[in-house]
Amino acid sequence: MKIAIGSDHAGFRYKEPLKAGLSARGHSVGDFGTHSEEVVDYPIFVRPVAQDCLTGASSWAVRETVRRLWRIE
Repeated sequence: MKIAIGSDHAGFRYKEPLKAGLSARGHSVGDFGTHSEEVVDYPIFVRPVAQDCLTGASSWAVRETVRRLWRIE
């Protein structure tokens, strides 16, 4: 399964073990950042995750949910 993840600086230390665990279980993980604990704003990373879910989703329901939540056309 392809899984998109992302976080701000506060979630970085949780994202990295999650990413490793998902990869170890055979999932393809798209990491949209951040890649350090340097202070950043989360919207920079959330939108690319949502867009990846929208374009890479195999399910119509998932695509429509992401569109509705993020108002993406």
